[in-house]
Amino acid sequence: MSRSKIPGIAVALVFAFGTSVVGAAAESQSKLMAEAKVSEADAKATALAKVPSGTISSSELEREHGKLIWSFDIASKGSKNITEIQVDAISGKIVSTKMETPRNEAKEAVAETKEAADAKAATEAQTPTVASKVEENTEHAAQNTKRVVSDSWITTKVKSSLLADSITKGFKISVKTRHHVVRLTGTVDTQASADHAGDIARQIKGVISVDTSGLKTGG
Repeated sequence: MSRSKIPGIAVALVFAFGTSVVGAAAESQSKLMAEAKVSEADAKATALAKVPSGTISSSELEREHGKLIWSFDIASKGSKNITEIQVDAISGKIVSTKMETPRNEAKEAVAETKEAADAKAATEAQTPTVASKVEENTEHAAQNTKRVVSDSWITTKVKSSLLADSITKGFKISVKTRHHVVRLTGTVDTQASADHAGDIARQIKGVISVDTSGLKTGG
């Protein structure tokens, strides 16, 4: 195959990949809901029983380590710490309880950023292959389209950008990324703030789309 044909084929693959990922994410969520034996309301009640005075700031149904679970971030009045509780969506039993402090989140963000940087350095140090040449030609042909990055890197960048912004830094916004689709959950004061948070997330490299339906407005 001539080099002149590679960019066109690679661009087509990039756009096809993006479309299929978004569709797969939506289909995956509907499948997970169909598989769940425990409703979100029942799982919330189980989680709040562990933190009686807490308020759920975000919830998500996901598959982790082969288990279908409800994941809840619970905020406690007068504390900046977040309790993450995971409830088995099949049995209804609590499978994990973890306390996340602002310091721990900062350490995690630094570690994930370093991991992404190390992975990038390792990739650049390798001898160029046919696959890397195709990727290089794709970037030029698609006018420097977004570089493929990991979900954890995207989550870290979105979190840090929200904390650095003068409007969103005062809100507890949870960030989840799956297949480069970012989901924001939590509570903000107005719809304008929710839209602003979504705009910030969309500016991060590698983000395909942003779901802000989990951002609630009000006190």
